[in-house]
Amino acid sequence: MKMRVSVATAVLLLGVALVAPTWAQEGEVDGEEERVVTFGIELITEYDDNPNLGADTGDTLESPKDDFVIRAKPRLKIDYPHRDHEFKLDFGGILREGSDSELSESNLRGRASVELNFASGLEIELYDFYLETEFDQALFFVETPDLALVEPGISETDSNTLGFDIKYVPKRRLTAEASYSSTDQHFVFGTPNSPPDDRDVEVFSGSVEFPLSLKWVGVLAVDFNEHQSVQQPPRNFDELQYLAGLRWERTEQLSFFLEAGVGEADFADTPGVEFDNTVWILGTEIDFTDDSSLELSFGQDLYGETAYEILLDRTREKDAGLRLLIRKSSQNSFASETLGRIFEATIVGLKYKHFFDERFSFGAEARYFDLQANEGELMQDDTTWLGRVEVDYTIRPEWMRLGGFAQISTRDSNNPVNEFENTRIGVTLKLVRGAQD
Repeated sequence: MKMRVSVATAVLLLGVALVAPTWAQEGEVDGEEERVVTFGIELITEYDDNPNLGADTGDTLESPKDDFVIRAKPRLKIDYPHRDHEFKLDFGGILREGSDSELSESNLRGRASVELNFASGLEIELYDFYLETEFDQALFFVETPDLALVEPGISETDSNTLGFDIKYVPKRRLTAEASYSSTDQHFVFGTPNSPPDDRDVEVFSGSVEFPLSLKWVGVLAVDFNEHQSVQQPPRNFDELQYLAGLRWERTEQLSFFLEAGVGEADFADTPGVEFDNTVWILGTEIDFTDDSSLELSFGQDLYGETAYEILLDRTREKDAGLRLLIRKSSQNSFASETLGRIFEATIVGLKYKHFFDERFSFGAEARYFDLQANEGELMQDDTTWLGRVEVDYTIRPEWMRLGGFAQISTRDSNNPVNEFENTRIGVTLKLVRGAQD
């Protein structure tokens, strides 16, 4: 794993070395290509009454301790096009230091990729993604919830992913896609008696969409993933799913789809623990305007559990942004002390942002996240709530912004060790040069 991390780091440093001399050359190059470089840092000073999200169990070593925390969030993002191809690098992290405690931790992430686009309709992306976390206060992200479904009990993670995505569109409404990734993962658990765990994860998916008539499109898809643990063999499993379906494109803005097939999950090192079920999903996609859409889906997953998703997305550059996500799905457990191997995960997230003018904006966010695991008559149930408001003011267009925020979160659990309450209030200063997102 260390070798693969070193390779990823070398790729990132090589990208910086190649592009750094061109920082002063943003804009058109040779009359066609545009190099976009974003680099900067966000500084945050906040009061946090429970930085480690500890449970108030009466243990003085684990009880919450308030602190004034300083955070630094550096960011370097490079988009370097060459003809029809593009090199991308995105590196950042969060460093935090406590003023009244020994708190000193960091989260790091880096992604390097090459996108190749050919006139024949073939698109290929090769990427390397590295993620290291020493603390988790994100709880989950409304935009990309699958990246942050970290179950209670896991305190540190370290992973490196190598993969590729291929898409081929030889003509309109005929599309073939395939993706593969290989991930090395390392987990450290908060429970003293639980040893660390190293995992290898292989994921493959492929699909073909082909026209049947002017309004109907056929779909064939396959998904496979395998998880192998070094220290926790009973948690090893693989999942396989085959689907076939139809999509009715009633208009350019409205479509309906139905997919059905079979799926199975096998915990190979635990005899008798396997799942084999019919999988189906029914849904619709609606484009109200160019900047607002609604996606609805409902069905049954390969574990035989009900799954659904509602995603409402409305964004406008100078007016307002609104995003609503409601999702229920099955998630595998990584921690050995979890009562069940499968979690039922339910997410509700609402995020809103309004621009009063070109300089001043207001944002609000609410999140609900529930994890349930069952094993016989025993049950684990952890429910997390979060509310956040923030304001942002642009002092100097394109490079200096000042803001403030207040956030409250809480987790209720049938296991007191997993519970916490947390309040954070702070101010932010963001210094960014280049394209901002």
